[in-house]
Amino acid sequence: MSTSASSGLSRRLRGRLSDLPTMPLDILFEIFSYLPPSDLIYLARVTKPFRQVLLSRRQSALLWTQSYELVPDVPRCPEDMSEPAWAHFLFGGSYCYTCGTKPVNNIMFFLRRRACKKCMEKHMRTRYDLPFTFTDSESELLFCIRFFEGQVKPYGEDQFWWDSDVAILRDELDEILALHGGEQSDAYHQDLSEFAENLKVAYDAIWVHAELCEAWEAGRIEDRSLEISDIKNQRFNDIKERLMLVGHQEEDIYQLRDHKEVAVAKRMTDRIWRRVFPILQLELIYIIEDRLQLEADERRWQRRALIRPTFFNHLRVLPVRLAALLDSPTEESYEALNAVIGPDEAPTQEFCNRLSGVVSELLPSMLEDVVADAGRLIAAIPDDRRELAATVVSADTLCSDEFYTGTAGGLGLATTHYHNRLNRTLATGLDALAYRKRFGVDRDLSPTMAYSQSAAMVALGLLAKLGMEPASSAHAMDCAGARFQCGICPSLYGMAETENGWDRKAWGMCWRAAIEHALAEHRGREALHWVVLEWDQVHPPCADVAEVRNLEVGCAHCYHHLDVEGWCSLQEVLNHLAQSHGIGAPLENVDYFYNGTRWPRPVFEGMVTLRPQASDSATSE
Repeated sequence: MSTSASSGLSRRLRGRLSDLPTMPLDILFEIFSYLPPSDLIYLARVTKPFRQVLLSRRQSALLWTQSYELVPDVPRCPEDMSEPAWAHFLFGGSYCYTCGTKPVNNIMFFLRRRACKKCMEKHMRTRYDLPFTFTDSESELLFCIRFFEGQVKPYGEDQFWWDSDVAILRDELDEILALHGGEQSDAYHQDLSEFAENLKVAYDAIWVHAELCEAWEAGRIEDRSLEISDIKNQRFNDIKERLMLVGHQEEDIYQLRDHKEVAVAKRMTDRIWRRVFPILQLELIYIIEDRLQLEADERRWQRRALIRPTFFNHLRVLPVRLAALLDSPTEESYEALNAVIGPDEAPTQEFCNRLSGVVSELLPSMLEDVVADAGRLIAAIPDDRRELAATVVSADTLCSDEFYTGTAGGLGLATTHYHNRLNRTLATGLDALAYRKRFGVDRDLSPTMAYSQSAAMVALGLLAKLGMEPASSAHAMDCAGARFQCGICPSLYGMAETENGWDRKAWGMCWRAAIEHALAEHRGREALHWVVLEWDQVHPPCADVAEVRNLEVGCAHCYHHLDVEGWCSLQEVLNHLAQSHGIGAPLENVDYFYNGTRWPRPVFEGMVTLRPQASDSATSE
């Protein structure tokens, strides 16, 4: 063998390897015998002399056999391929065998080729668009040659053949036909049957071998993935140790784990570190800034989280029901509160004392806001109803029980209703005042809020049905606990569980739900007919409702709702009333109330309940 100056190697490497081609073959083969097939493939690409020696069947057959023994897990070379060709197929490089595109990591072992997506779309053919024609008997042989079963654009899921494999089959069939003069004689069919049998034997061997190769390839990919992962972890640990030596914190360093200079499958060396360190140092500056900002935001969130419990502590000296009219203040709404929350500091006891002082100073102004909003609601009542509802609301009024029971008139009357012109939400006076921050009152009353004359007329009819005065309060209606059925609509019945088993019961509506029903179904109708349902035992209004929305509910007899995280759920308050106050059949707005500053009062959910059927004495107007 002779060296070639055009081998593509640098002069320095050619100088080191210049003596190798001149060595005796037995010495070269002794050296090459320690190389696995992958290295022999790379070595064959170094120089032409090496290529001539390593690809010579006569000289290197034993060498390749010994090479495969060094890697016992590699699938053995199939009979229809040479050992160098098989090594090239497994280790020769991830490129397309048709166009040379890189990388192509997917190996189709059954087809014995690597192919990119474009070449697969170009050369893969289904049985319906083959470039050659086959007779019915010949088409059966297509399933005796290599094919691919899967998804290839634009065909989708199907069976595909490589066009060159189909062309070879067509040529072989033409040769058999030509041997018999183009006539399909008995001898031709006999030769065709023998040819088919040989194809099936080869097909079965290829199929078994391909399954072994696919299992090996999957294991090799997994092993390589674990190896790469170990190298990346080692590189990260090396970087972490070097950065911690210069004073960086471990939590900051972990933010670099996915950095392009860190998540690399290469060992860390001093030379690489000199290049990488300035890059990572700059990145750590931004990471530290972000961490400090997050810590500051966390401390601010902790300070903000103390506002509500501090506010609740001050509510304990006020009437229980007043809590449903005062929403927890925020630093966005009050500058004094923002001055306490704003500075970055830990929520120490000294901070809590300052916050408590600011909240205490804000309470009078918050009560004045409620008074102003109540005056605006009363001002929206028509003149012919103003005299009945005329009440001077003040801070002292808000702290009196008469304001919530409605005995002082005004917003507590059962005939005082408002609706939101934007979403048609209906609420009684006190409910509208409680929900004012989300009901439109805090901005401008006139565009969104309006007194509902229709609701007032329906309420007057319900009061007359119960024999109550027109000036009765909503609290009195809640205490009455009456349930109504519409005399115009068909009666609704269902089955309810009683002490004596299941019984047929009528669905009844509380008075608020009755007003909603009348406005939704019978708006504009002058004569309404109501049936008052009677029952022997009063049940909780929500006893038949498994779940009510995430409402916040308070106890009307104590401050239990302020002792828990935020307010209570409906079920929690019902349990509290039964255990602490001995009230087994609580009434809404009498024994418990909704926190209207957060959610509107539910009307159909929890208000429409299953009640005993109306007695014969129940009459309709």
